Amino acid sequence: MGAAASRGHYVDIEDAAPRERWQQLLRVLGLSTPYIHEMQHAGGAMQRTLVSLVALLTVGVGCGSSAEPTTATEPTQTSTVSTSETPVDPLLGTWARVNSCDAFLRAIQDAGLVDLAPEWLVGAGYFTSKAKIDPMDMCKGATEVEHSHFFTETGEFGSYDENGNQVDDGDYKVVGDRTLTFPSHAKEFGYRITVRYSVGGDTLSFRVRVPDPCNGPCREATGWALSAFYPGAFHRG
Repeated sequence: MGAAASRGHYVDIEDAAPRERWQQLLRVLGLSTPYIHEMQHAGGAMQRTLVSLVALLTVGVGCGSSAEPTTATEPTQTSTVSTSETPVDPLLGTWARVNSCDAFLRAIQDAGLVDLAPEWLVGAGYFTSKAKIDPMDMCKGATEVEHSHFFTETGEFGSYDENGNQVDDGDYKVVGDRTLTFPSHAKEFGYRITVRYSVGGDTLSFRVRVPDPCNGPCREATGWALSAFYPGAFHRG
């Protein structure tokens, strides 16, 4: 075996590498220039020892600089909680408007029930008595004040006058698409009243269903419904 082979995997720097390579290896150890010159003339055993040391440092640096394996981050699973809430009926709440004698009178005339107008003009507070109503101009001298209705989540219905006093009470029931009935009033009048409603933001309007013909108990029930829900906007109070 040759001289190089007899040294195992080490190679004599003087035989295998130029002077510059030797100097680079010594600088890896952080040796000063004078020491480098000294080591260049050292014996082969000393040189081989230094080469081994450099090799170990190189391996150590290589191991230390190797990138550590990255661990794949499991995607975070976000659990979606399904919340099912019952939508709030926009009808609920208190709705107010200033009464209009002309609007009510026009509605009751269109329903063919104008003979009932004096009774409901007094009942709704436009006049204090029928004697003050001019048959030729029934809205002349009428007092138009604020009037409101309320609808609760538990099915209660009622009305307030301009002073906040409750002047009507009962219940209501939604029986179809934007359609109301008033069971306690139906029992009082002996007739089932049907009223359509429409809510747009903070505005509420009604349309009373007037049967044709409307006779007997229908007349009183419809007269009440028209006095309460004649056309015209209510606003959320």
